[in-house]
Amino acid sequence: MPKFCSPKWLVPVVALAAVQSGAQDLDAYLDRPVTRGAIVGAAVSDAAGNLRYSRNADRRMVPASNQKILSCIYALLVFGPEYRGQVRLWKTHDMIHVEAVNHPMLTYAQLVAARETLQVPPGAKLYLKVPYRAGIPPTWEHDDLPNRYAAQPSAFAVDRGGFELWNQGGKPAFRPANYGVQTQPGRKLRYDPLRGVAWVPSGLPKATERLDTLAVPDPERAAALALGAKLTAPVASVPSGSPDLLLEAPPLREIVRECLVRSDNFLAECLMLNAAAVEAPFADPEDPYAEAADRMKKRLVAVAGIDPDDLRPIDGSGLSRHNLVTPRVLIQLLLFADRTWPEWRSWLAGPGEGTLTNRLAGVNFRGKTGSLSSVSSLSGLSTGPTGESLAIALVFNHFVVSATQIRALQDEIVAKIGAPGGTDFEVEKGHDPERSYPHTSDLVVHRNRLGRLGGHRGSARSGSDRRAQSAHACVHRAERVALRFGEGADAGRRVAGPCLVCAVQSAFR
Repeated sequence: MPKFCSPKWLVPVVALAAVQSGAQDLDAYLDRPVTRGAIVGAAVSDAAGNLRYSRNADRRMVPASNQKILSCIYALLVFGPEYRGQVRLWKTHDMIHVEAVNHPMLTYAQLVAARETLQVPPGAKLYLKVPYRAGIPPTWEHDDLPNRYAAQPSAFAVDRGGFELWNQGGKPAFRPANYGVQTQPGRKLRYDPLRGVAWVPSGLPKATERLDTLAVPDPERAAALALGAKLTAPVASVPSGSPDLLLEAPPLREIVRECLVRSDNFLAECLMLNAAAVEAPFADPEDPYAEAADRMKKRLVAVAGIDPDDLRPIDGSGLSRHNLVTPRVLIQLLLFADRTWPEWRSWLAGPGEGTLTNRLAGVNFRGKTGSLSSVSSLSGLSTGPTGESLAIALVFNHFVVSATQIRALQDEIVAKIGAPGGTDFEVEKGHDPERSYPHTSDLVVHRNRLGRLGGHRGSARSGSDRRAQSAHACVHRAERVALRFGEGADAGRRVAGPCLVCAVQSAFR
């Protein structure tokens, strides 16, 4: 038998051919017409972090709600999964002192019960000590602000900064309270959280139905009202004795799971800000974001071996379009968390849960979704066709088709990778070849249509995609309340295995 036909030389050739075939298989998915002109980032690695496939793995991209992976890991590193935050309350005559320490899940019912326990007198003043007063995070878009998914992060808030507007027998009503919001007659249903005004058209049907879930105008004031007190100026100290009442948060692991599975923006922002505040007091508690994002980045770089040039965090939830993360970073963080906390996978959404309720049925995958207009991401941990653990990151930016089509493509890819007899990306350990991939077009077309906003122009939200896949997603787009200010007053890189010709030549050397 000639040397080049011997089994000794044939084995590596066959293996490399399988790599090339698997890579081409995934290429076929990512090169479909729906991705034309879009920036596509994809990375698949084994449990050791060795890349099996990559396209633009080192390109910084907008991650949408995949940003929550960063903020949750950061909080877990600072506090630990069993940590429980607290809200401490003292009553002195007609005054209530409150110190809020890392409890982002206070409910209206808890605050009403606290009011009864402390017997808060009418007109009581509330003095509040908090580590930050963030207000509206930087770079958030103003047309998001009316919605519950864009509630202002606060260390002292009620129901994660959200409340509901209802049609109750033909009249507008707020549940559980109006928190100072006024209603005015208007042609269309609109809400301005900066003014604390909701415009409601007359002639509502005689029915009882929820109209929308909104963001409270001022989270701290709303929480104080639920407690039956009036918020005063913030204070730097509280009484030295033991508190009269202590409200304890759930363990952090439960908050992290709630944040990741339901993609809760409020929780993600609070997790990042609370962790950063514990590391060191903010120089300016009313402008904490630059410090918080920098501290999160430094901690993640230090513990997970991330290249600092591969990420630029701006907020904790991913609602900002200024966040930048590479697919490689998402994989590195997922694998780091999987090694560090045995329960990590259970804190991610699985098929049939949260934002994966109607996705990936029967697929062995747990991960995090993300969605903004023209942005869709899906990252997580799966099992390959041979039973090995794999990390997957898929990030799509600047597509102009519907997000439903992109999500369907992502689901096909994840199902293909994990299916028996599916794509095998096995490569030589440490091997990370590159080849250029000229995109069909460098022209990026943005979708800037927002017909459902009732006349509001200039926004960048598209349909339901702007919500970053929050719990608010359950409300139909036609039922959403819109904000209208002024009313009433690539060339990239990918790893697809070596060229087969080069592999054959190398094998014979």
